[in-house]
Amino acid sequence: MTMDHLMEPAFRQRRLHLIALGLLIFLGGLVATAAIKFHTDKRVEVIGITQRIDAGHSIPVTVMRKAEILSPESAFVPWSERGNLGGQVATVTLLPGTLLTRAMTVSAVVEHLPGGALLGLDL
Repeated sequence: MTMDHLMEPAFRQRRLHLIALGLLIFLGGLVATAAIKFHTDKRVEVIGITQRIDAGHSIPVTVMRKAEILSPESAFVPWSERGNLGGQVATVTLLPGTLLTRAMTVSAVVEHLPGGALLGLDL
């Protein structure tokens, strides 16, 4: 009887454990990937800008485009609210490709304190 013959069953048993562990890790990765995909695949349609709009100018509907993002809770203005932007003015210069946030717009008719003024500044 040789020494190799005695060690063979232990080697096979260890090898089966490693294969089983590898399969469990692989299946766990598949489940985790599916869970992440399921929870993050909630797209939200927001407003994107197609042309430059300088600060202080109104935002016409013609420069708006629909953009989809993977952020269910965001500061971006939803596409469904594009009709409500009539009378809104850009508070900052908007460049093509910008996704519109509420902080980037202000109503053209904004009440302010006596002696105060609202200015849009380019920084």
